[in-house]
Amino acid sequence: MKFLKDTSIAEISSILYLIFPIAGIFFNEVYGPKWLYIISVIVFSLSYLILVIVNNRLNTLMFYILFIIHYFIICYFVFSVHPMLSLFFFYSAFAIPFTFKNNVKKMATNLFILTMIICLTITYLVHNDYFVAMTIYYVVILLIVFDNLKKVKDREYKKEIEEKNRYINTLITEQERHRIGQDLHDTLGHVFASLSLKSELAYKIIDSDTENAKAELLAINKLSRESLNKVREIIDDIRLPSFIEEIESICKILKDADIQFTFENKELAQLLSPTKHPF
Repeated sequence: MKFLKDTSIAEISSILYLIFPIAGIFFNEVYGPKWLYIISVIVFSLSYLILVIVNNRLNTLMFYILFIIHYFIICYFVFSVHPMLSLFFFYSAFAIPFTFKNNVKKMATNLFILTMIICLTITYLVHNDYFVAMTIYYVVILLIVFDNLKKVKDREYKKEIEEKNRYINTLITEQERHRIGQDLHDTLGHVFASLSLKSELAYKIIDSDTENAKAELLAINKLSRESLNKVREIIDDIRLPSFIEEIESICKILKDADIQFTFENKELAQLLSPTKHPF
């Protein structure tokens, strides 16, 4: 039962709503043939169970067929039994934003709104006493749907920004690594070549010209110290991005994502962050 493991508790708990149309077989007065209502409940229950449990494993065509059956029978319930049975829309209010695949969300939302209009029209014509109450319910459900869609969109934006931020940090790290490598190569390469020549010269003249050999050894010592200082300068030049630079980078990313961002007290922020590693 792997598909049950992949189904959330909230999705499974929504199956409990099936109690209401099933109970209607025994307790509600049905407008029209009873056998038609029973068949509709069976078909609706099966389609609803498939949508709840395995919706992400359905191909697009099968999903649309089941979804249309689901909404068509909700309209039938509103007409033949009671408008309150249309509160199955609450399932759609959460399933469309959070559960359904991205490639079906737009069509599912359009079908959802169209079915809601049809149900409201049926309520006005057949169950006029419930029209105002159902209108309020539907407005609340619509607000939930659009709020949930906005939450999903915000999450996608946040994820996209985090990915871009990681990519930018990777580029910065690579660029810094390349610069350090180039600086070390330029500095140490020249130094080692000079050390090699001077040490070789000192070795050759150490017996015949002791004074010049000592001078070369002193030059080697001096060159070694200067090289050490240059390496320290290169290491000290490895910078942490300042707080202001990080904010400017985030601003660019948010601007690319069409998100407005305002940063205040920039002057105070400049005092908060060091610009170098504490070596």
